[in-house]
Amino acid sequence: MLFAVIVVILETMPASAQFTIRKKSDVPLRQFEFLHDSPNVSLDKEFFDRAAWNAERRRIRKERNNVEFKATLQTQLQQFENWTSSGNNTFSAISTLSFRHRYKREKLNIDYSASARYGMNVIDDAPFKNVDEWKLNFQVGWTMHNNWSYSASANLRSQFTTGYKARDDDSKVSAFMAPGYFEVAGGFTFSSKTSPFKITLSPISGNLITVLDREVSELGKYGVPQGNRMEGKIGPSVEIKCDLKFGRDVGGKKMFQYSGVLYSFTNIKTDPTVRWENTFDIFLTKYLTTTVYGQAYYLKEASTSLQYQYMFTIGLAYTFNNQ
Repeated sequence: MLFAVIVVILETMPASAQFTIRKKSDVPLRQFEFLHDSPNVSLDKEFFDRAAWNAERRRIRKERNNVEFKATLQTQLQQFENWTSSGNNTFSAISTLSFRHRYKREKLNIDYSASARYGMNVIDDAPFKNVDEWKLNFQVGWTMHNNWSYSASANLRSQFTTGYKARDDDSKVSAFMAPGYFEVAGGFTFSSKTSPFKITLSPISGNLITVLDREVSELGKYGVPQGNRMEGKIGPSVEIKCDLKFGRDVGGKKMFQYSGVLYSFTNIKTDPTVRWENTFDIFLTKYLTTTVYGQAYYLKEASTSLQYQYMFTIGLAYTFNNQ
């Protein structure tokens, strides 16, 4: 009954509704923009790849630097026991080390090397040194035209230990830096990638001979007056180097390798000094090599005769070349 009365009252009352109409805004409604293409972003810098950068650095370093290393050990043994014919028990060994580094960047080129040779033989348990020499060479050049460069060089060579006159004579005849040879020069150098020769012409060069050991200096040998420790000379010099490799590959290197150096120094007061060294290697396997070595040397102040030595050896060798 009460519900019916409420319905009747609501139907008889007037109905109304209230709406609020706002003024149109001057700010346009934001519209959604859809990107149908790739964003227009400018990439001013390339992506940095560290692995590629390191690889390029290694390539440039290898292109500018050439490193060579060689080590050999060659021996010979002859033994007699109850042998009716004559013969002596002999053992000989010679070891060589050589290192060379060549650097080239634009017009600058640097070439330096170090080498050493030492050998001994034993006859009936009596040891005697027969090979002893070390050398240091340095040359810097600046390309002048095509294969020619301005160059300056310095060379030093001597021996490690004391040398004696004979196996049964302990008279001292040489020692460390007695003699020692120090050479400096300035001039022009020819070098080409297509030629095995490297020629250095030095209009001005100096040659210093030292005898720093007191006993050896009293002998008056090697072009140094008796009792003096050194003697210097000035004059032109010529040096011709040859590095030749040919034949089939054996263990990553050529089977036949030849290296030679011809050096001549002239002084107006004395006869010329001439030194010619030759080394011919035959690589039978990767680590087995046969070597033929020969040297001729003429220095009138030391001997009026031509000095020469040669040897034929076979043994182990290890070589490295980064090219």
